[in-house]
Amino acid sequence: MLGPAPKPTALFLGVLFLSFLGISTRADRIPWTQSRVVGSPEPPPICRVERIFPKLAFPEPTDLVYDPASQRWFVGLLGGRMFTFANNEGVLSADLAGDLRKSHPNLIQFLSFALHPGFSTNHLFYTVFTEGAGKTNRWVLGRFHVTTGTSPALDTSSETTVFTTFAGGHDGACVRFGPDGMLYASLGDGSSPEPPDALHTGQDLSDYLSSIIRLDVDHPSGEKPYEVPTDNPFLKHPGARPEIWAYGFRNPWRMNFGPDGALWVGDVGWELWEMIHRVTRGYNAGWSVTEGPQLVYGDLKPPTPIHPAISVHAHSEADSITGGLFYRGDRMPRLKGAYIYGDWTTGKIWALRNDGDRLVSREELCDTTLQIVSFAEGPDRELVILDHRGESGLYRLLLNETGGSPVAFPKKLSETGLFSDTRLQTPSPGVLAYRIQAEMWQDHATSERWVAVPGTNVIWNGAFPLNTVFAKTYSMEMEAGKSSSRRRLETQLLHQSPEGWQAYSYRWNSEQTEAELVPLAGASENIRIEDAGAPGGYRDQNWRFASRAECLRCHNPWSGNVLGFNIEQLQSREKPSSGDFRALLNGGVIAYEKLPDSPTAWPNPYGNEGTLEERSRVWLHVNCAHCHRWGAGGGVVSYFNHDGKLADLRLIDFKPMRGGFGLEDPKVIVPGHPERSVLWYRINTEGQGHMPHMGSRLVDQAGSGLLAEWIESMPGDPPSPKPAFDRTSAGLSALRAAQKDRSTLPAAVQNSQVSTNAFVRQVFETFLSPEKRRKTLGEQFDPEQVLGPVGSPVRGRILFAAENGPQCARCHQISGVGKTYGPDLTAIGRKYDRRTLLDQVIYPSKSIAPEFLLRTVETKDGQTFTGFAEGKSETEIGLRVEGGTVVAIKRTDLVSETTSTISAMPEGLLSNLTAQEAADLLAYLIEGR
Repeated sequence: MLGPAPKPTALFLGVLFLSFLGISTRADRIPWTQSRVVGSPEPPPICRVERIFPKLAFPEPTDLVYDPASQRWFVGLLGGRMFTFANNEGVLSADLAGDLRKSHPNLIQFLSFALHPGFSTNHLFYTVFTEGAGKTNRWVLGRFHVTTGTSPALDTSSETTVFTTFAGGHDGACVRFGPDGMLYASLGDGSSPEPPDALHTGQDLSDYLSSIIRLDVDHPSGEKPYEVPTDNPFLKHPGARPEIWAYGFRNPWRMNFGPDGALWVGDVGWELWEMIHRVTRGYNAGWSVTEGPQLVYGDLKPPTPIHPAISVHAHSEADSITGGLFYRGDRMPRLKGAYIYGDWTTGKIWALRNDGDRLVSREELCDTTLQIVSFAEGPDRELVILDHRGESGLYRLLLNETGGSPVAFPKKLSETGLFSDTRLQTPSPGVLAYRIQAEMWQDHATSERWVAVPGTNVIWNGAFPLNTVFAKTYSMEMEAGKSSSRRRLETQLLHQSPEGWQAYSYRWNSEQTEAELVPLAGASENIRIEDAGAPGGYRDQNWRFASRAECLRCHNPWSGNVLGFNIEQLQSREKPSSGDFRALLNGGVIAYEKLPDSPTAWPNPYGNEGTLEERSRVWLHVNCAHCHRWGAGGGVVSYFNHDGKLADLRLIDFKPMRGGFGLEDPKVIVPGHPERSVLWYRINTEGQGHMPHMGSRLVDQAGSGLLAEWIESMPGDPPSPKPAFDRTSAGLSALRAAQKDRSTLPAAVQNSQVSTNAFVRQVFETFLSPEKRRKTLGEQFDPEQVLGPVGSPVRGRILFAAENGPQCARCHQISGVGKTYGPDLTAIGRKYDRRTLLDQVIYPSKSIAPEFLLRTVETKDGQTFTGFAEGKSETEIGLRVEGGTVVAIKRTDLVSETTSTISAMPEGLLSNLTAQEAADLLAYLIEGR
């Protein structure tokens, strides 16, 4: 997002264009010279990168390898060329070793290569590239002989096609030799990002896509220039390709073997996560059942158990992971034995340590501007990083000598240079206030905004000069409706630094004279607001000062980083004002070589201008689209960006991917039926599932009414008779009726609070006074909160069996109530006292009876069963699966059997219960009838 300063010629053309429109420019613009927002408040990074071989630059390199025999480096370029050069820091040029385009004119991408372990004597060189042939693209694994001499070269006449299959998007395309002498090559799912796994290949062993293949290239077999190793894992799996060694990858980008013998793979994720896998024989990485820890196609049945990634990164810090190497050098002793890897998009580099499949530690080493496409090891065992950018080169990783030392950064708002009078929020000369058309819902807070561009630099064609700062102050009326009671809560900064956009928050003191920098992890504050319109006459709010990582979850590259500063938001639909688009143009702060065609101002969602659909789409955009758009990290494949066509956003009649919350035949949006629309439920609950997920914790009643009206305006099926109030859709119908007729609200609230449906209760809790709201236990709580109250077994029995309770009855039975999957709890109170039993519920994996260790078995016909052992003989075993059914499996049909040390009962079952409800449930368990 770094934008160059405008060239004089381009700026002159822009001025001419603006003048033609009748818009004047100002040569007397006041410069902003007081900025002290530079650097970072965090200690310098542990490591830094340093250019090596400074005279060499390669256009779009993809892979590199060092050859000890010739003491030369090999570098491959995306376009098909290969170069070599001597391992000499002062080397002036690289020699062309070959050009695959000459023998493959349809070559699309040259992606990876490897030297045979016996390269010093056999000179065999293996490559992976893709090429187009008519309407079909091919993924090709080729073998070449390399000529010897001072400048090695590919002998293209010696080419042998070792292996080929379909290519079409994600091609993985990494080739490496293992310590066993076998050749391993990775393939992606062969499709574009959208829709996910379009070829449905991730869990399909009948093709090679989404897999890592393993070949014995030293022993040709028949017409094939390789032999399938006899210990490959799927030789006897029906329908499976015998070359497959591991599968379930989306786009495995760069892999290398570790000292533990495992293959370490970086797998490029989809919407939310980037993964590092420690891959062993028969490994299933999960795509597209899962993306990291997140379900994608949860109803897709994997042919073998899924292995969790050893490390995952959210898209707030990584976007295109590049697998790395274990560090074996001497320059950085503290990193010895750590796995070093990076990210192509963000340029970050991490060090990971493990104990087998267990992640021991992970730390960020540095945040670079490199597009990290590959790692290699030099002759000194130090790491070399390949940068993919346009004439780019090679870098080494070094410890940062200044790492850990203090840095100068404004710790107080008054030190930033943004305001000449911090208490009055008077902007410094050159800092300009601006306003936008559509504000996001801010939990009753209001905001003021400023933009500060250093000197007289210009925001040119939407590109922001280095060290541009945006500021936004949130304020809250401590007595609703009384402007004089307004109190500033925080001022947020967005800074265009050399490392990209950085976000900070400053928390205002009670005297309203100064604001201090919030720590890296953020903070929270409980505030009470007098509000005559709120239940009980006041509101208790927990105001979250977002962490810097949380800020950047929304201010991400896919959403444009600066969310509100665009033509649609800055234009006024009313008469021009001091802070709108025209004023910023006239003031010389922003300029365009050519303005976008017919830009239109967005309507205020809460106003009367614009159609119902326009206002609803704008509300969804400003509140949701920063996450829910392609690539931005939303957990579902529904999008809310205003520039998308409604029919393409996967909203209307689209099946929800994260649960239906007990709604009748739920969809994200059901035309004509807000009460069946998951979207409408989510914006109306303050419990689990509330959206927006970040930046808001309270329900926007006006926004809720707007979206309900919009959904109702869509042609749909006629209303159907609704069941009892305990059904979620019936509760939402009552909510919508109360929005139209406020007199029905008291009865609806009363009904909701005696409901056993937690979803219904949570929707109506916003209408309760703070003292009447449910105080749930949350994820972490003191056991004494549950052990203190006297529990009611009668109420506990209802909770035990309730569909929307902790769902104990799905797996357990007490005196005939529930199902017989897990242990029968009828007499559990004779075995454990209250404290011990509660401890078992809170920490279910702490102690597991041997008969309830979860077992997973795989059979020769490709089926997988998970459950508890239930009888066995010399010829077969029994497995009790969920629902209570016992499956008999012949021992001769078994391929594998594993036992988990993690309980089948998940943790956190009590988190959404109150202390009293948990005490009631515990009382019922103890009574056992």
